[in-house]
Amino acid sequence: LIPALPDIEGAIIDDGVLLKRHRKLFSKNERAEKYRQLQMELKAYSFDVAIALYSEKRTAQLLQSIKIPIRVGPSRRAFFWRFNIHFKHSRKKSNKSEYSLNLQYLSCIGFRSDYLHPRISSSLFNPEPVKKKKKTAILHAYKRNSTALAWPEKSFAKLAEELLESGFRVIAIGDNDDKKQIGRIFKKVPAIEIETDHTFRQLIELVHSCDIFIGNSSGPLHLAALLKRPHVGLFPENHVSSAQRWKTFPIENAPPRNKYLLQPHNNKGCIRCEGEKCSFFNCVEAIQVNQVCSGIEAWGLKLSKTGQGTTKKKRAKKKKQN
Repeated sequence: LIPALPDIEGAIIDDGVLLKRHRKLFSKNERAEKYRQLQMELKAYSFDVAIALYSEKRTAQLLQSIKIPIRVGPSRRAFFWRFNIHFKHSRKKSNKSEYSLNLQYLSCIGFRSDYLHPRISSSLFNPEPVKKKKKTAILHAYKRNSTALAWPEKSFAKLAEELLESGFRVIAIGDNDDKKQIGRIFKKVPAIEIETDHTFRQLIELVHSCDIFIGNSSGPLHLAALLKRPHVGLFPENHVSSAQRWKTFPIENAPPRNKYLLQPHNNKGCIRCEGEKCSFFNCVEAIQVNQVCSGIEAWGLKLSKTGQGTTKKKRAKKKKQN
């Protein structure tokens, strides 16, 4: 993402020695060598401030070891003493969005935490709107990351039919590894286009050119908001993964957020989603296709007046004629 953000001067990438879930990929000697290299690289820059937005023990240890003068980190962890300025708010209990909480870290060192929409490099896409014969809808239907439950695949297929009936060009996106699964989801929707071979730059161009993006709670949805594109997001009810916690960046002249960031309201009091399937039920399944259609229309995009089920009726009629 960093090449798209001209205000960011660079990145130093952790190869996998700081987070617990990454460290198991390397032997003890490999981890030690990678840690030493990362330590030397960070020290060479002589940074003045380190803000640990997501911190584990090794991260705190690393920042302290290279003696960065100002180290901002959470106060609720056992290793809090490795930081010298503390963020006292709890992410787990907070009702603020993730980006709002991250901005609050800045207030710990005297900066205002007002939100400003990130500046995007115009060199990555054509700033002039391209005249198109059809409105374009992008669907991000297949989700491999199990941090939050996903909207059912059958619902995405039904939505694709509705959009096609309304005259949209519909594109399903994913990684190269997702091509087979996406083909399975839209097997009965032959008019849909499946694109899984994009570079990240090409993905930015594609999302920037679309009229509406519909997807589960994941990176591409937030990319659409970053690019100020109309979007509809689908979220589970639980606090950690909810639309409240992971709301997308605000966009000027957007409809009310509850119109396009959708989640069920079962009042089960879940804290987080555990695994790819809930042991009780998939709460996201409670979001209906017509709710998503309403979310699309909230952005000023008109769908077929005949409503959902149009494609099914036409198929039945055609079958009868045959």
